[in-house]
Amino acid sequence: MSQWAADPYRRFELRYYDGTRWTEHVSTGGVQSTDAPVATDPFSAQPSATGPFARPGGFGAPPTAPTPYGYQPYSAVAMAARPAASGKLIAAGVLTIIQAAFTLFAALVVFTVANGDGEFLDDISGGAFTLFGLLFLAIGAALLTAGIGCCRSSNWGRILVIVLQSLILLLSLISLANAGGEGGGVVLPLAYCGTALGLAISGKPIR
Repeated sequence: MSQWAADPYRRFELRYYDGTRWTEHVSTGGVQSTDAPVATDPFSAQPSATGPFARPGGFGAPPTAPTPYGYQPYSAVAMAARPAASGKLIAAGVLTIIQAAFTLFAALVVFTVANGDGEFLDDISGGAFTLFGLLFLAIGAALLTAGIGCCRSSNWGRILVIVLQSLILLLSLISLANAGGEGGGVVLPLAYCGTALGLAISGKPIR
């Protein structure tokens, strides 16, 4: 039976047994590497059934129970070596996806208004409403992409969220300054973008 077990050569924590022999695949602290075993099987070199290398089922068999060296199945070793997803990045991604949904809805509304008869715009060439609609559409698509990447705790998603939220935060501050500090409708976007930006900056990507 193939499995990870305590390294019988005592050079690493674990060594992989393929069912017939000990291989060069080793692991220490969840980090895997390779190390060629010596030519002599350590179990055949230790014939004593009561020695430190004794194993149930014969001297060439891998251990079937926990050993003093902390035997763990391979799946447990792999899970221990895999970093956990960042909750802060997931939260920043969710906030960005919600923001993207509102932006894409705003693009749909602008296109409908530009059409003038309540139907979706067929000809999008020219017009201020069309330009605003295309702008909202592009921003919404970028926010959606960034939010999905951030929810997956990827570094590119985190960077994209930081860039987009910083730009939106800057535009909101400019609008607030042009309104003479009386733009009450800008306060909520400021807080929303600031929260998403802070979570993205403090979160740690896993890939």
